[in-house]
Amino acid sequence: MCVADAFCEATGRKRGGVSKAILNRGARLDEIAAGADIGVRSYERAILWFSEHWPDDLPWPEGVTRPAPKLSQDDPPIAKNAAERRAAHRQCEPGFAERKHP
Repeated sequence: MCVADAFCEATGRKRGGVSKAILNRGARLDEIAAGADIGVRSYERAILWFSEHWPDDLPWPEGVTRPAPKLSQDDPPIAKNAAERRAAHRQCEPGFAERKHP
């Protein structure tokens, strides 16, 4: 919640709007602040969203690990389809490309 509140204070956005953008429910961050639990995937999605949208001039809250950024356009491309994924797996799993895949 310290990340969410620091973000909202610095950007002037309301907690409900940020909650809707990240967790698809405007009241979800308020529920978490009141003691509700959050799943690991939801937490990871939220913390990554904050990291990617964090203002450059605002220090990241101490004591909270900031996730690594997603790949940029300069990074190697990720396989976009099944054929590319099979080709990538040929290097690490013998026989993978020859098996039938859905």
